[in-house]
Amino acid sequence: MSYRGSDNLLAYIKDAVLPALVYSPSAPELPPVGHKSHRNTISCRHNSHRQIHVIHVLSSYNDLVNGWTEKYIPCKSLGVDDYDGETEGVLSVPSARRFAIPYISLKPVSNTSLLEYWLYAYPLRTVQRVLHLAFPQISRWGFDLGNRESDDIDDIFRNTVWTHLYDASSAEISRKSVILICQPPWVLSPEDMLQFIEMKSLPTQSASYQSKERLWARIWDICTSKRSPYFILTSYQKWIFGSFSRGWTAAFVSPVYDSSSHNPTIIQALVYWLASAADLPEGFIHPDCPEPVMNMTPQFAASDAGSDASSIAFAWSESRWSGQSQEPGSSAGFNTLVPDISDNEGSVVGRIQGPLHMMPIQPLWKSRAKVEEWRSKLLPVENTPPRLSMDESNQAGFSEPVPEYAGSEASTESDETIIDMPVGHWLASGCRAASVDQRHKWVSVSSPRPSGAKSTVTRHTLTVFGYV
Repeated sequence: MSYRGSDNLLAYIKDAVLPALVYSPSAPELPPVGHKSHRNTISCRHNSHRQIHVIHVLSSYNDLVNGWTEKYIPCKSLGVDDYDGETEGVLSVPSARRFAIPYISLKPVSNTSLLEYWLYAYPLRTVQRVLHLAFPQISRWGFDLGNRESDDIDDIFRNTVWTHLYDASSAEISRKSVILICQPPWVLSPEDMLQFIEMKSLPTQSASYQSKERLWARIWDICTSKRSPYFILTSYQKWIFGSFSRGWTAAFVSPVYDSSSHNPTIIQALVYWLASAADLPEGFIHPDCPEPVMNMTPQFAASDAGSDASSIAFAWSESRWSGQSQEPGSSAGFNTLVPDISDNEGSVVGRIQGPLHMMPIQPLWKSRAKVEEWRSKLLPVENTPPRLSMDESNQAGFSEPVPEYAGSEASTESDETIIDMPVGHWLASGCRAASVDQRHKWVSVSSPRPSGAKSTVTRHTLTVFGYV
């Protein structure tokens, strides 16, 4: 006598082992056993904001999975079919026991698209149906295969999301979502996956990443961009279940599981990890670890559907500062972080050890006098040119060079010179200074006069200190 998988869901997932992957003759050659693949060419540049300080391997993952599934997956008949026509979830992974699981015929794998279909047809649809049967409150969750990343490398890298199929935009939904990353076995070999979990941290000073480091960096980038800390890495043949801490600086990963794994099976491990992300009872809880507070993602509590949102009181925000002078620093948290300023001598007192006297404000005329005194000491000026009156300044301008100095007809060309000096400029230097004592001359030329009239030239000397 045969049974439906839903008649004893716990027994079914403990016995459901993924079918062996069938390769097409046209599929790329697999790396030798114990060797890395050299086809993982995903590109990822070093980024100082991408920090994974520590990577923990969850050595007790087997016990966590087995204990949780024994407690929360029903072992009695649910009285429903294995197939759900609305969500297309179905118990499709074959079982060695007397469960009537329909046989699925799939094409041999020759590329990443076919491998992705194997993943969807067997483990993903099965896990989706198991969770919907055991936890009806998440019946609207599933794998969004249409949510394809624009930067995916189709040949070697694909990712999809386990999320709410009708409302995936909220922050709480994002936090409970799970990123599933898929790379084919000829790109992600078993040795690559072992080296992936053996890493202790992501280098912060390295100019270029190795293959395993690029993979960690890409996963970190995708998870942080979606604000989804849980992820799954698979080649179908091998599986890793991982998660990031609230501050994104620590990572937790399971050992590498084979597709033919028992106790737990891949289906058990998937069910436990997706349930943990959804905050179902007694799921995985991240151990506490020190990390920067600014990276922390907020925790969202379940909201009461019957509560009146309009009655919620909002906390005071420092951004409401009016900007008035009598409120110095409230927009920067001054009132809460710094002691009050006393009326005695304008000093800061309170929790800080000893007073901190405020700098007195100097009158403007005293400040100017100090500046002039400083200039007279450091920059002594000889032959200071007199200041021009407003009328004289208005008459000064770019004029024609003076014929008696130029020794030729008047010209407006700026490359002519008078005594080794460019002419036609309001201020021009005659030569480059070779020492700190070099003097430069400048010429003030009056406005143009009628033809035949004499032009006047006023010469002043400006002392310039410094090298040119």
